[in-house]
Amino acid sequence: MQREEEPRAGDATNWFARGRALPLDSGEVKTHHELLVLLNRIYSARLTGLLQLVLGRVERQLFFNLGQLVFASSSDRFDSLGEMMIREGAITQAQFEEASELMKTGQRFGSAHAEMGVLTVE
Repeated sequence: MQREEEPRAGDATNWFARGRALPLDSGEVKTHHELLVLLNRIYSARLTGLLQLVLGRVERQLFFNLGQLVFASSSDRFDSLGEMMIREGAITQAQFEEASELMKTGQRFGSAHAEMGVLTVE
């Protein structure tokens, strides 16, 4: 991650480009506490960049812009928003499948549920 001023117009595609700058930190996070301290440091220092977390074969990537989490990805399908919402009882399997069909048209998961009336935009 690197400290960065407010991005200029046209720079967004370069925020997470490989080789843009040397990593600020790398190493092993051994406890949940260490991870929370790292996330707090990213937020407090308003850092921009990619935090990559690897545990075994599972890789998670968190993308930050000026300390704010803007996107996350995971190689574990159980980390998906839909899977989590099903596990927590926020949506049913049928609602998940209906939203998945709407997503095939290019719609995002959240907006598909808003269109279905399951969730509100707020």
